[in-house]
Amino acid sequence: MSHSKTVVLSSDWHSGFKYGLMNPKVVLYDETENGDLVPYTPNLTATQKYLWGLHETIIEEVKEYSDGDEIIMLSLGDPTDGNHFNNELVSTRQGDLITIAISNFDPWMELPNLTTLRFAMGTEVHEFGEGTATHLIANSLAREHKDKDIKAVNHGIYHIGNVAIDYAHHRSGNSIRVWLAGNTALYYLRDVMFREILAGNKPADLYTGGHIHQKVSVLTEVGGHESRLVICPSMCGMTGFARKSTKSAYQITNGIVLFKVTDGVLSKPKFVTDTIDLRNKEYHKEHHHDN
Repeated sequence: MSHSKTVVLSSDWHSGFKYGLMNPKVVLYDETENGDLVPYTPNLTATQKYLWGLHETIIEEVKEYSDGDEIIMLSLGDPTDGNHFNNELVSTRQGDLITIAISNFDPWMELPNLTTLRFAMGTEVHEFGEGTATHLIANSLAREHKDKDIKAVNHGIYHIGNVAIDYAHHRSGNSIRVWLAGNTALYYLRDVMFREILAGNKPADLYTGGHIHQKVSVLTEVGGHESRLVICPSMCGMTGFARKSTKSAYQITNGIVLFKVTDGVLSKPKFVTDTIDLRNKEYHKEHHHDN
């Protein structure tokens, strides 16, 4: 009888960003004119409503995909947006961004077969420096859910039997030309595999990361070892900075990645994603002027 485990990869939620993931049930606190603290739930932006709908679809897909088998989740960085850019935020209180991120994990924590959650610390500017956001989120969840194995690292290798998953936030970028898609990632993957072999190590079966908010998957073989690199898409919309750095990319793909490990074999990735076109579309209407 085969024995399977499900691996979930998710990254770049950017909680606290007006166009990042936000649980509609999150509770924040404001102060009244009389000094009382009152709970409130921020209104979701249209993008946040879309993302949370996708998130709910993802949870259902994970339940079906895992079919009761044990789930290991790898959160690959930038769970909050941070305050470096300090604009387009739901709240300017740093703690509120942490609260929103923790609330986003609620549906995951409710999965009885999710036993393990690992965090890779993300980009300094999105995590209040030194992985502060990730540490606070991981520690809060670990204290609240003592039945689950939860911790944060900078860069880890997680072994499931003889399958090794090397996870970190920062990985290869993606090729900027569509006809070269995958080249940069493939060169990166081959390089890390050669480095492992030269160091006398067996390359990991899966190298994974986030950061670039794009879906990437490449597979290659070096010296009899086959490895895959998967870059996880984000769960947030486009920032002004992202528009600049992508030279006005008009499509964005959001979602997660799923794998099965069955009898020591890693499956192909299953991307649970949605891609949207961000351009405003309008069609000229003829104007007729009477002479």
